[in-house]
Amino acid sequence: MVSFSQRSSVGEVKSYEMLQNIIDMSWLEGLFNVKLDYVGGMYVMLEFNKDGLAGDFLKNAKATWGNWCNNHFKWNRDFLVCNILASITISDVPLHIWNTDVFEEISRIWGKPDCLSNEGNISLNKEARSMGILTSEAPWINDYVKINVQGHRYKVRVLEEPSRSRSMAPMHINQELD
Repeated sequence: MVSFSQRSSVGEVKSYEMLQNIIDMSWLEGLFNVKLDYVGGMYVMLEFNKDGLAGDFLKNAKATWGNWCNNHFKWNRDFLVCNILASITISDVPLHIWNTDVFEEISRIWGKPDCLSNEGNISLNKEARSMGILTSEAPWINDYVKINVQGHRYKVRVLEEPSRSRSMAPMHINQELD
């Protein structure tokens, strides 16, 4: 019998959007007889159900998944996921500097911006925008930061939303494709 580690490989998916569509991509690439599991951060594990398929896949992984994954490797016990997906809300940003660059600059304090929400909750007394980041921060993010834009200094609030952070994990991935 082949051990779990000999049947499994891990891929680092290039973006959150691609992570959400990994099952469709697997079908398009003809990847069947495999179990996909989300293992954290931007990583998915592929567990093949037949001997030798993981090795065969890894030989051709760059050609088949090169557009979707930064790298692919055989799973081993030393592999650790050091980042998590987190949902943060940035508020109190003045409307005249409201743009993607400002929100990405703020989010980079805690990690890599990856999935900026297209919705912003704008009202007369508050501006807020939610976005996803890839971060290694252990405690929940709840902070004020000062930013300089166009020669002016602004204080904005950044708050991680624990329930939304947990829901960012693509749980639909954990299934077998056959």
